[in-house]
Amino acid sequence: MTSDLPESFTALSSMANMYLQNNQFTGSIDVLSNLPLHNLREGNSWSSGPAPPPLPGTPPSSSSN
Repeated sequence: MTSDLPESFTALSSMANMYLQNNQFTGSIDVLSNLPLHNLREGNSWSSGPAPPPLPGTPPSSSSN
């Protein structure tokens, strides 16, 4: 998948795990900031600029690889 994360992701109110590896997203992951994520994996997913910082409340190790 290439582009920004869709705004529709804000409606995923029960999402606990999200795996976004090996995509080519651009922009930020702000659309995920209010989700109850326990595990976010986004390694190698951002094609422009650095990967965004981990979301608040997610363990530091969950955003690598």
